Amino acid sequence: MLSFFITPSKSLNSVSRHNKLIKDNLDELNLDENDKAEIQADIKIIETQVESPNPKKSIFKECLSSIRSIMEGAGGQIIAIHILEKLPVIEELVKSLF
Repeated sequence: MLSFFITPSKSLNSVSRHNKLIKDNLDELNLDENDKAEIQADIKIIETQVESPNPKKSIFKECLSSIRSIMEGAGGQIIAIHILEKLPVIEELVKSLF
């Protein structure tokens, strides 16, 4: 569980860093073009929400769910496993925002 000392701005910064991790490693995944495009769209939406003065929890959750689904389909690729391990952290950070 996250500490109650984590502020929304710290949570958003952390979400942004984790989102960048996914973005930076996307080319290492052997994804088909549709899955890659879907994750890229989710990444852009998350970036927009991080910058929003009123970020929406439901939008974060949808994007993270989409990314999780695609990563789970990526099988045993090391980078996919690493990203999947980070998703619960991002989800907890999003919960702490609201």
